[in-house]
Amino acid sequence: MRLVLLSEVFPSVAYQLEGWIRLPRRIEVVTKQRLIPGRLLSDLAADIGKKEMQAQVDHWFRKRGFGKLYLTQQIGPSHAWYRPADNLAIFDAKPANLIEWDGHLFPIDVIPLQPEGALLRAILAAVE
Repeated sequence: MRLVLLSEVFPSVAYQLEGWIRLPRRIEVVTKQRLIPGRLLSDLAADIGKKEMQAQVDHWFRKRGFGKLYLTQQIGPSHAWYRPADNLAIFDAKPANLIEWDGHLFPIDVIPLQPEGALLRAILAAVE
């Protein structure tokens, strides 16, 4: 479900299901994602600095209606965002999971979720 939601929310980096691999004790999914010729945002830290790098991430998400999440059990910087308009939470949106190319950011390995119940209540209490 995670890959389907990611593909719906960010179609420019949509995953395609290629098939399955049957291993002795499990089945693995084989997917592909289009090539984005940029660089991982985390690789740009030496060039632009960590503060500027985080400012780019913050601007990108805020421009799309997301608020940053500050969950009480979090240690270190928040890499989670929430957009109430469509009840969409994005986790693991750290610079290593975003590609910068030609001035644009592309999320390639973030975790999208439409929270419910106790998780939704916690998120609503933690969004800035």
